Amino acid sequence: MATTVPAAELELTKDNLGEAHIVALAKCGDCAERRPLQEEGVPADGTTVALALATYELDKTTNKRKGQIVPCTVAIAQDSACDQSPKYKLCPQTDVADLAGVFDIKWSADGNMLASAHADGTCQVRTVASLHEATPLAAAQLQTKDDEEEVEASESCFCLSLDWNDRAGCAPGEAKLAVSRSDGKLSVLAMRSDGLEAVHTWDAHAYPGPAPAEVWITAFDCFDPQVLISGADEAKLKLWDQRVGTDMPLGVCNVHDAGVCSAQFHPRKPNIFATGSYDSHVRIWDKRNLKKPTLEPLDTSGGVWRVKWHPTDDDRLLVAAMRSGFIETKISTSNAKLEPLRFYRDNFEPGRWEALGYGVDWLRVRGQPADLVVGASFYDRKGYLFSPTQCTAVQ
Repeated sequence: MATTVPAAELELTKDNLGEAHIVALAKCGDCAERRPLQEEGVPADGTTVALALATYELDKTTNKRKGQIVPCTVAIAQDSACDQSPKYKLCPQTDVADLAGVFDIKWSADGNMLASAHADGTCQVRTVASLHEATPLAAAQLQTKDDEEEVEASESCFCLSLDWNDRAGCAPGEAKLAVSRSDGKLSVLAMRSDGLEAVHTWDAHAYPGPAPAEVWITAFDCFDPQVLISGADEAKLKLWDQRVGTDMPLGVCNVHDAGVCSAQFHPRKPNIFATGSYDSHVRIWDKRNLKKPTLEPLDTSGGVWRVKWHPTDDDRLLVAAMRSGFIETKISTSNAKLEPLRFYRDNFEPGRWEALGYGVDWLRVRGQPADLVVGASFYDRKGYLFSPTQCTAVQ
């Protein structure tokens, strides 16, 4: 049985929402990623890149999928510069290049490079200084027909998500990227002097038939750079270990009732990871047992597009719950379940926020004791910067 978020608890007043800092995006927002800098947080100096937003949009005139990577700094709002608890504002860079639509972005562990997954079948890597530029530091074109030098747009897969394996203490120069694809495959890429190289690709997910299933998410184990998980549209979650080969997964989970579209390993607890699904549930798992979640799941009343563990608090998890907005949750050890703490969203009933909350992450500003939350919503093309005073807390 799952914990369900009550409608009354998800309401956020217009006045409170107005206190949050909101920025307009040129295209539909679908990614928000905090740059992993010092544990004490990023300076609110308006110059240090603190996070990146990304966008994806289908141009119906040209039938092309376009997007942007938008680096952002954080600054103190002028009207609160002298306050004991100042308000912060999001400062997005405006002169950014148009790219192929962006499905996912991830920072390297040192915060010096940002990888992006694109609708044209490319995976790209940029340095902090070149986030706004069209030409990446390195790129790889992933395609369904591997034997052709040139691939038509119809033959190119979408790169749907990606993750670095460098949190597990890889040797310098040995970091790799896992990329999930719309053609049912997973690819592992390595950085080379002349770009990115796909060193391993395999068929990971398929419907009965077997038509390929879109692999919405992949994530590396934070403690083992050879282990990763993947989730796909056919509602299966799979565990892989590259050392024993990828002809068969180490484990398969059939618990989700719809596509698995989000997953993240815990950065400090070995074996533990969280998943989100189109079935609206957030689940916590131990990779040694994929038959049953470790805690009672949380029903958000909205498809769960992203989950993000807190950078220092072991029990807190942020959720981008699409039609239910952005939700901060906490593991209740006494009740053995995942419970909602705070809600960051417009004043709609759960499951009815038409803007869709897609991107979400934590953000800590240096000298600010409370965590901030950054979000990206899709159809209204907005980026959000919330503090705990701009949300509804569960009583």
